[in-house]
Amino acid sequence: MTRLDYDVDDDERDRNSWPLILSIIPVLGIIIFISYRGYQVFQSHKSPKDETAIIALSTNESEDSQAQPLAGGATPNADDPITQSEIIEPKTVEPEPVIEATPIAPPIAPPVEPVKVTVYFDLMKATLTDRAANALSAELRSNSENQIVSIKIDGYTDTAGTVNYNAPLSIERARAVRSFLINAGIDEDRISTEGHGERSLAVVTDDGVREASNRRAVATIYRQ
Repeated sequence: MTRLDYDVDDDERDRNSWPLILSIIPVLGIIIFISYRGYQVFQSHKSPKDETAIIALSTNESEDSQAQPLAGGATPNADDPITQSEIIEPKTVEPEPVIEATPIAPPIAPPVEPVKVTVYFDLMKATLTDRAANALSAELRSNSENQIVSIKIDGYTDTAGTVNYNAPLSIERARAVRSFLINAGIDEDRISTEGHGERSLAVVTDDGVREASNRRAVATIYRQ
């Protein structure tokens, strides 16, 4: 057989195969259509629970893939607040509170009892005697460590003179003590005086009686 005869046979086989190919194409189309319809029916009858399970499984897989292992190969637990704070949230260092020192109040000194100094005068006189001046000076020296807050001076008389005469005389006696204390260095604003005349006798007597114990002035000294 020559080369020409082979070419003729090949052309004839090609012409005979085309009808077969054309007859197979519709069959393939029917098979594809039936397969597509079957897939649609399967998707329409799929359970919603299956879809939920698939979504949940996908979510868990995504979270597991994002979780980073801790030291030693441990996996962080989402329910553990300590683990989450160590991995996700940076620790905030709170400044230590500043404690202010409360000043301590100085101790309160106990109250000092007032001191009374009684000085006596001669009959019908308002002049301090040496004995009276010494008594006042001694008191000022004995308690010099305590500051004098105030001094109240009360003047008195006996009943030897008249009431009108004794009232101003008692005031003069109180003022005589005041002048002595001011000269001794006491602030005059801290000193007050009052005359009582024949009232408040130290020794009760009848009217017109000379009594040395009633011719007096009492200085009450308040200190702190």
